[in-house]
Amino acid sequence: MNIGDNIKAIRTEKKLTQQELADNMNISRSYLSDVENNRKNPSMKTIESLASKLNVSIAYLTSGRRMLSDMSREEISKSLREASSKSTKALKERLREDIDSINIDDLDIIESTYLINTVFFLKFSKEEDVSFLASMLRVLNHLIEGGLPDNSLTEEESKELNTHLEDTIQDFEKYLKERFLP
Repeated sequence: MNIGDNIKAIRTEKKLTQQELADNMNISRSYLSDVENNRKNPSMKTIESLASKLNVSIAYLTSGRRMLSDMSREEISKSLREASSKSTKALKERLREDIDSINIDDLDIIESTYLINTVFFLKFSKEEDVSFLASMLRVLNHLIEGGLPDNSLTEEESKELNTHLEDTIQDFEKYLKERFLP
């Protein structure tokens, strides 16, 4: 699928008209139509703005493949159930496809360093280390993405969540220092 097709599909999924999205972005409806119909290529700034206004990742907008941050809790649970029922071979093939889809030339230094460290960690860590880190990343991703989806936390609940997050980060730092530093 082309980026225009992805934009149109996501806009439609979000139940927005072209006019509503165009107005929200301060662009003309005809320009948005040209982008959606692949007659014009949007600039990176426009892509970033579209992703922000549609509340999706740039990766999802450009590739049509949902990232974890683009999924609801139900979709994540369903995806995890499906993934656990697939064979190891199928999971490895999906990983190969995901890795092949990364354009290394487009990565900045932080992203490159993160990927290098991730590969190193995966090569030399025990299974329980990888499981622990995967769990921590899921928790952090959930918190980074705004916490609870209904955003109905009271002030007390918010304080409790922040305390829990601080404790989790401290425990994680302690674990990493004990595990990987002399």
